[in-house]
Amino acid sequence: MVLKTNEYNHRTDHPIYAECRRCPYRSLFLFPVTLFIINTIDTILTDSGQNVNRKMNMQTNYLNPTSFLVVIERLPNVEFTTQRAILPSVSMSAVTTPNPLKNIYQVPDHLEYAELDLSFVLNENLDNYIEILNWMEGLATPESLSQFDRLKNTRDGLKSDIVIIVTNSHKNPNIEFRFKDAFPLTISPISLDITPGDVVNPEVTVTFRHNGFTITQL
Repeated sequence: MVLKTNEYNHRTDHPIYAECRRCPYRSLFLFPVTLFIINTIDTILTDSGQNVNRKMNMQTNYLNPTSFLVVIERLPNVEFTTQRAILPSVSMSAVTTPNPLKNIYQVPDHLEYAELDLSFVLNENLDNYIEILNWMEGLATPESLSQFDRLKNTRDGLKSDIVIIVTNSHKNPNIEFRFKDAFPLTISPISLDITPGDVVNPEVTVTFRHNGFTITQL
């Protein structure tokens, strides 16, 4: 039967609905339906609220590359004068399986970390430069066994962790990069120039090898 709109003013006027109202068991049917509707509405409102909170909590500030602190316990003068830090790239090489038609690439089994570069301004007495140089000489060409032993018996030993802390927009510590078991590989030349012009403070760059790094949100 097709209902016409002018036969009933409202759907509740339909005879079937009237029969349902007279049914003594109608509450048994209406209660689960009502509960389902309430739970559905509550779920929708909760999900919507969570989405709004997630959007409100999303970070809208970007990483500040000009606000960081370098911590190297064995190199206090270097950490104080560091001007620039180039954080290393991370890569992995796919394992190649030979095949008569084409090479098949497999998932790699290790990560490769590039070196860490720190650039710092030289102070007048070259204290920071000498700190690096003594570390390198003690590792590779110690003048005596006692020099190597002194280096080995320090708190960090032959290697040392390097920590770089990046602050947030409020200048509070935010992200910590910790480079494990680092040691210097190269130190760039010192440039001295008497050509007239603006005086530029001499700066050198030290390249460190390390065994990977961790990132921690402070």
